[in-house]
Amino acid sequence: MVARKRLRNIGDGCGSTPAVYSEATPAVLTLSFRSYHAGHLADNTFVMAEPAAATPNDATMREFADNLICPITQELPLDPVLAEDGRIYERAAITQWIATQWIFNVTHRSPFTNETMGARLQGVRQVRHTIEKLVDSGALEADMAARWRERLEEEKSVNEMRRKAEEEGDDDAMLHIAVWHQYGLKGLPRLPSSCFYWFKQAAEAGNPRGLACCGECYVSGEGVEKNVAYGLHMMTLAATRGSEAGAFCLGLWFCEGLNGLPVDASQAKYWLDIVTSGPCKYPGLSPDARELAEELAVELSSVSAVSPKDCAAILCGEPLFDSEAGLAHAEVEEEVGV
Repeated sequence: MVARKRLRNIGDGCGSTPAVYSEATPAVLTLSFRSYHAGHLADNTFVMAEPAAATPNDATMREFADNLICPITQELPLDPVLAEDGRIYERAAITQWIATQWIFNVTHRSPFTNETMGARLQGVRQVRHTIEKLVDSGALEADMAARWRERLEEEKSVNEMRRKAEEEGDDDAMLHIAVWHQYGLKGLPRLPSSCFYWFKQAAEAGNPRGLACCGECYVSGEGVEKNVAYGLHMMTLAATRGSEAGAFCLGLWFCEGLNGLPVDASQAKYWLDIVTSGPCKYPGLSPDARELAEELAVELSSVSAVSPKDCAAILCGEPLFDSEAGLAHAEVEEEVGV
């Protein structure tokens, strides 16, 4: 059916490390925030100046700068650290590298030499100072210097958002930081535990979007010890308080009998109708997710008197939810951002 074809287009959307992030990536994170942050997408374009004729001194400075480039990001680091392999890295990048190896329970190896190394990192602020001088000197390639300045502005926005979250208790700022950690944006490491932490902060502040995302983390065990019952509780709270994503997930889970819920066509229809009748008090689903909800609601429109046992047959007997891939949209990494 149409909805089934739509669902097949829902993919992992988690980047180059699906083995680490795809199984537990919260559906709500993608479905809620792809639209929610659309208006905040950063403009990553910049005007490249024509490079001046190189002098021997300029060439030496560029060669020196090349030695400071992070082997992982291939950019000059904003927060440089010295790893045990003797190389300079962007702190967020090497932190994520080490965390990924820890998840796989494998020996820590250098991303540069592939030799065994420890996890200790040492901050080197003098390197940051040196990079600032190189950028200001005009000796670096225009695109390298422009990109570093652009990331410097991102760092300022992160610091300001963190100030709002920590000092003012701004729950919207908490959501921003959580999403940045979810997708490794704004120079922040892509760490599930940090992502969960900030969603939990937003949830405790009473934010329905935070409740939905935090609930999905508990259900999937992403960034926190898995607790399906607690996750369902938080997801239900979110949905009843007007979270479009919360209602959407509950509708899907009742369709397929996931996360301890029975297959129940009437319950699935109830929650999906909330999404489609809208607008919800706290919208945020991507257009694709909302379209899927509408198509499923139409398919379920004739099952108000049908027993839960017959729901699967009405839905063609095909899974509505890929528990391994999650419900992340395939294009999320191209479109999500703040």
